[in-house]
Amino acid sequence: MDDNVNTNAYIAFLIIGTGLTLLVGQMLIRSGRPYLAEVFGDRKVATSVTRLLAVLFHLLVLGVLALISVIDVPVRPRRPRRSTLTGWS
Repeated sequence: MDDNVNTNAYIAFLIIGTGLTLLVGQMLIRSGRPYLAEVFGDRKVATSVTRLLAVLFHLLVLGVLALISVIDVPVRPRRPRRSTLTGWS
């Protein structure tokens, strides 16, 4: 049962991480293209540089996501917080 939960969490982590990476990458492409067109003065060059930066972003973030997904993080049970009369813990 414990292995099944770990596998499901692993798959969910990869799916959510990949989806967010693709979403943010598309947002960067859409917002970066007009800025780069203004900087370079040529729309074709701006489109090429935007695609290059998008591929770099996707590869970098997906690589970090893959590295994080194989790290074993020990989970310790949380200790209950004790409350005081003043409300500060």
